[in-house]
Amino acid sequence: MKRPRIKTTEATEEIIKTADAVQEEPGMWRGHELKYRWIIQPEQDGELFLLRWYETGPLKRRERMCETYFTWIDVKKEDWTTCDCIEGKWKSARIENLISGQDMDRILLLDGWVPEKFTARGCRGNIPRHINAWQAGIRDRKLEQRQRKKDEHTARLMGQAKKLPSSYYDWQEKTVMKNSRYLIYKRSRKKESEVFCTHCRERQMVLTQILKNKKSGKCPQCGSRIIMKSSGRIRHLQDASWTEYIQAIRDGIMIRCIYMVKDYKEYGRPERTISEPCRIVIERGKNAVWYEIREDQTKFASSEEYKKNPGEGWVTTRGPMMYGRQAATYKKTLWRELEKGFPYHMFRAYAQRHKKEMKSTFHRNLVYDYFDAYSVFPLMESLEKTGKTHLVDYLAGGERSRFCRFDKKAVTVSGMIGINKKQYREHENPTEEDVERLQFLNHEGIHLTAMQYRIFKQYTTSYGWKETTQKVLRHTTMHQFLKYAATVKETELRCWYLDYLRMADRAGYDLNDRFNLFPRNIRQAHEAVRDLLEQEKWEEDLKAADQEHTGIPRIEKKIRQKFSYSGGRYCIRPAKTNREIVREGQQLHICVGNGSYARRMEQGSAYILFLRKKEDPDTPFYTVEITPEFDVIQRHGKYNKEGSEVTEIDNFLKEFVEVKGNGKKYHAAG
Repeated sequence: MKRPRIKTTEATEEIIKTADAVQEEPGMWRGHELKYRWIIQPEQDGELFLLRWYETGPLKRRERMCETYFTWIDVKKEDWTTCDCIEGKWKSARIENLISGQDMDRILLLDGWVPEKFTARGCRGNIPRHINAWQAGIRDRKLEQRQRKKDEHTARLMGQAKKLPSSYYDWQEKTVMKNSRYLIYKRSRKKESEVFCTHCRERQMVLTQILKNKKSGKCPQCGSRIIMKSSGRIRHLQDASWTEYIQAIRDGIMIRCIYMVKDYKEYGRPERTISEPCRIVIERGKNAVWYEIREDQTKFASSEEYKKNPGEGWVTTRGPMMYGRQAATYKKTLWRELEKGFPYHMFRAYAQRHKKEMKSTFHRNLVYDYFDAYSVFPLMESLEKTGKTHLVDYLAGGERSRFCRFDKKAVTVSGMIGINKKQYREHENPTEEDVERLQFLNHEGIHLTAMQYRIFKQYTTSYGWKETTQKVLRHTTMHQFLKYAATVKETELRCWYLDYLRMADRAGYDLNDRFNLFPRNIRQAHEAVRDLLEQEKWEEDLKAADQEHTGIPRIEKKIRQKFSYSGGRYCIRPAKTNREIVREGQQLHICVGNGSYARRMEQGSAYILFLRKKEDPDTPFYTVEITPEFDVIQRHGKYNKEGSEVTEIDNFLKEFVEVKGNGKKYHAAG
């Protein structure tokens, strides 16, 4: 439904008086008194039915009462839309979704135009509920129709799954389940015991002395490799494996994940069950779609056995691709089926490059990865033929949006990548990082020769190269930047230059000046601007310290005699002001610089003491936090480090605590 024009108006005096009146005259709901929460004014807006919602509960000033919702209803087209005046959003929700369920009986409908459909017999008393029921019926019918279309599409796709060939079962028995062959025996006291081979299914007599549970060997009859199993331990033995059967469908391929289980019984033929819990459909021009056998708990459940799952890979079925398991692929009909589904693919070359991954236990599913990308980017065929194998691997790797974006609607390969034809010819086998750099240069309107590009690539290997280049290009040209980059160390350019530009911008440097934009020594310039910003922050903290916790000087006068002491090479005294505490932390680079310890001094829970050398009493040395009971909480030097002097410091503090604390014992703090 198109969004109608909104004409907001302030609530009339009549509605305001009505709102005040309904608050004084509560109604009844389930035996409890309640007040009206909503007032609805019905109107006619052309051919539409308009409901103006006024919320009465949370509003305190009635003179500013205005509309909360506008709901337009088209009875003929069976459609509606709602504008949320508070959030400024449009919604297609029903009435029961706009308000809470218990408020459905707390609505006061004023007199106004109401369509005949909602004024039928028996509906006059609660028209909002009747409207909501009408909306629910329409919504259910639409959902049912939508589910029916989905089921028809699913049935069309799943109906193309053909019967598995008999050769598939032979391959499964001889290749996939080749390790699932056992020689089941029942040990006897005689010289020979009877055994049963699950492969050739023959009973025979063998020497009892060679029988041992879980021992490997060969079947005397068929010669196949077997594992000996005692008949008493065979009851709960199951072997399972995943396989993939790939077949062509009308517009692509279907990857069928097949789960096979062999359940062994004593002296019996193994029961083999085959299930197909997951199917993946890859059609030309579309992304892969996963289907799985699962229960549907929705109101309009699917009638099909296979349900579509929009969460690619995250299906409830225990499939091999979801858990990194190795699934054997049936290759006898593989290439024939692939050529039917995608006639011009280059998957053979892609699979040849990834032979090692095919052999590894935790490998990517190459068929799925390749054709999931190829169905969306058919020009991958041209990339493979022209030797751009890095980009083919990048597209098939499932990370198509990590570095750069490709245009799937492009008709040329260079257009798909986002570079021009000259750049496409100059780069024999570019990587995704190369494409990202070329896209960036084209966006900025910069044209570099092959030599200049190699230099640019050499100096843009850091994580923030794009931000660095953008900042530099605001004040100079690319050629000047490359010229400067060749004169400085690569490590400093990668690790420190971007951080320097950020801080220089914050510090107000004129980056149009080449002296500031291109410092000779990046590391020194970085440290200089860092110290400048740190000094500015220190000044701001000191100004804030002067305004906060102004009661410390009064406390210092009271505790000066109690916590002041001098002995040997050191002296100690309490802090005089909050500014002094913050400056102490700034110079020693410790936590008291954040200003949070001054509150403790004012409350009397702990005190900050300055431990200094007698020969230099104004230079910060150690900072001590102590309780009124002379328990040292912590003592720290510069950068919270302790040198060889810590022994003397602890001896001095021990003497200080014993003298000032009336013999209290000192415990060294961290």
